[in-house]
Amino acid sequence: MRLKLHHWILLGMVLGAAIGLPLRFFADQGRIDESWPATVAAYGKGVGDLFLRLLSMIIVPLILTSLISGVISTGQLKGLGRLGGRTMVYYLSTSIAAITIGVVMVNIIKPGQGADLTLLQATAQKEGHGRSVVGEAARTSFHTGCLYALGGHTDKAFEELERYLRLSEGREEAVEKIRQEGDLESLQSDPRYDALLASADQIRKDADEGKKQGLGETLWKQLFNLIPSNPFGSMADSTNRSILGVIFFSLLFGAFVIVVGGETGALMSKLFSGAFDVMMRMTMLIIKTAPVGVFGFMLYASAGKGFDVFRPLGWYMLTVFAGLAFHALVTLPLLLLLVARRSPWEFYKAMSPALLTAFSTASSNGTLPLTLSSVEERAGVSNRVSSFVLPLGATINMDGTALYEAVAVLFISQAYGMDLSFGQQVVIAFTALLASIGAAGIPHAGTVMMVIVLGAANLPLDAVGLILAVDRILDMCRTSVNVWSDSTACAVVARLEPSGGEAPG
Repeated sequence: MRLKLHHWILLGMVLGAAIGLPLRFFADQGRIDESWPATVAAYGKGVGDLFLRLLSMIIVPLILTSLISGVISTGQLKGLGRLGGRTMVYYLSTSIAAITIGVVMVNIIKPGQGADLTLLQATAQKEGHGRSVVGEAARTSFHTGCLYALGGHTDKAFEELERYLRLSEGREEAVEKIRQEGDLESLQSDPRYDALLASADQIRKDADEGKKQGLGETLWKQLFNLIPSNPFGSMADSTNRSILGVIFFSLLFGAFVIVVGGETGALMSKLFSGAFDVMMRMTMLIIKTAPVGVFGFMLYASAGKGFDVFRPLGWYMLTVFAGLAFHALVTLPLLLLLVARRSPWEFYKAMSPALLTAFSTASSNGTLPLTLSSVEERAGVSNRVSSFVLPLGATINMDGTALYEAVAVLFISQAYGMDLSFGQQVVIAFTALLASIGAAGIPHAGTVMMVIVLGAANLPLDAVGLILAVDRILDMCRTSVNVWSDSTACAVVARLEPSGGEAPG
């Protein structure tokens, strides 16, 4: 029997956990050196990052060709407005539903009541050695950068070293550590090496300014970034954080192809339709490497964290899991059944490769190519619908993230002994909704936005450190819910379209 893609992906996840968890367990017991699981985790992350880099490589050209060809295929701007309106109503409604579920779960389970703050703060340190979670993240970035440098992946090495400088508490010590590290000698001939060290002060300043940014400023920045000053600059952004600008330009370009029409419109339609076909073929080839990438990420997650770190936060994790499970297994399937008129189980099976990849990579944007191919090739939704709904959803629709942020802030408030009124919980819920829209579909974006929601609730910003120890596994779960909601949006919107939105058989 020939295994299907989602079977291989699941096998990669299981194999990664089967190797990583015992290593972590034996290291915690002192039977093997701590460097063993740390090294394995770093190499696992390297393998996973290579897969994520392949996916990142095709995001912009895939979105550009998909959106433009999709808009042109509508043939009229009126249909595009209707499609956009229904998509936005869906995204807003499901995000509100997700937050409501999270708030209800917190009030029922009350995970923060009676929580031992001392134990939680101890969990936020790296195995009792006084090293903060942020400091550990800095060290991980440094060692990962060294591995990339040794492997000749200079671009990725510089990205990790820049992240290291952002997270490091001592700028001078961090710069000196980079200068003295022998594994980084291969980077010294690169002009970016001296520029990186010279810009260390500005990097730290930018990081500190980002922490002070308020909710209104963040949302305004998202709206401002919607219109790119240079479309080609947005497309060339290696972090894919300018994806809103790419979406806006693609929609505008496609709309004006329709306006121009005639021979020029037909030529542009043929050009972008052909380009999209090429990108889909390339995407399918890259997707075949997904099991290897998933294996790497699971190895990184399982070897890097042991079971002990989860115990003090067990009730908090249970609350988040319960909320995400209810939204994913009840709310969204009901929409599929009652509105989209589709079998939730059959639709889930069609989307399983994308959902499993989202779980392992914790990246909505990184999973986008696989989500597009699954929705169109396996679920039978037309490119006209998917090319608009999915790229937009990967950027602004964060059901799982919104639920997580509401639960996390309410948990922290309970742990600090704050009895929030119904009105205060509504404010937190509304802030979580807006913050989730401002979160980019990249790993740990929800954690960054958490600082904003904590500020709105007048809670200490460093309280986010209490829950960072379990953030990775929760990030993987909420990303899967985000992608599941985006996929459900395609089915719902396609059903509501006059043409039915189904791919031609």
